[in-house]
Amino acid sequence: MKYSMQMDPKISARAYGRAMRISTRHSIEICRAIRGKNLQKAKAMLQSIATRQMSLDGKYYTNAIGEMLSLLQSAESNVKAKGLDVNKLIVMASA
Repeated sequence: MKYSMQMDPKISARAYGRAMRISTRHSIEICRAIRGKNLQKAKAMLQSIATRQMSLDGKYYTNAIGEMLSLLQSAESNVKAKGLDVNKLIVMASA
């Protein structure tokens, strides 16, 4: 499968969400919010939105947040499986 971003497979890991039952518009907003953050900060941000401690432009996107959290969990598992450092993982999200 071709990806829009080509990265070195030795130092990167991917998680791909296909046919996710969420709005494209919501996924774009969430991806913009977490792009460029490290994994721990992105997960913490999404979890605080899921528990309604913070919002994205006044909205919570509960269904989409849950799907994105599971996608980040998958990425974290892929990093661990490759033996890479989880603390250095940067989210490069695109919707």
